[in-house]
Amino acid sequence: MLDYYARRAPEYERIYAKPERQADLAWLKARVRELTRGARVLDLACGTGYWTAEMAQAGSIIGADFNDTVLRIARGKGLAAASFVRADNDALPFAPGAFDVMTAGGWWSHVPRQDLRMHLARLHGVLGPGVRVLWFDNRYVPGSSTPIAHADDHGNTWQRRPLDDGSQHDVLKNFPDDRALLEAVDGIATDVRITRLQYYWTLEYLTN
Repeated sequence: MLDYYARRAPEYERIYAKPERQADLAWLKARVRELTRGARVLDLACGTGYWTAEMAQAGSIIGADFNDTVLRIARGKGLAAASFVRADNDALPFAPGAFDVMTAGGWWSHVPRQDLRMHLARLHGVLGPGVRVLWFDNRYVPGSSTPIAHADDHGNTWQRRPLDDGSQHDVLKNFPDDRALLEAVDGIATDVRITRLQYYWTLEYLTN
């Protein structure tokens, strides 16, 4: 998947130009701006900095991603409050208490279902207690979403995605229902809230 997102980096933000998704995106941007205002923010899996750019009123922002290609694009946006670091999401180089808010757009769906609880445990260990977390990701909408190509024995679903260079890539993309989201954070989060838009979902909570 690292190679896929490196190749896709120049065309990545086209996904946000789909006309039918604009109302949902406006709602998400407003929520991101409200949540991050004045806060110390970790933007996990920040990619090209599309969502980081909505956090201009944050106190400080660190955008973390493992892909150097997308980070170069993010750094090129000249976001004054933001710094960008290359980091593995399972081994983040931060101390508990460094952030008030964590956002993660489009990352949950790329974590294998069988690894999700461990991933969240590691992440929460880095964040520490009392951090407001906002995950948001795609819902599967026939006719708008890339079709699911196949599923594996763990119930993970995969899409076959073409790029401008003619290559095709099988990409892990899960579409959890509310029960799966609640089970994933059971016992490790409080004040849990789920919102279902037409094309996106959000999961918001405080870390224990």
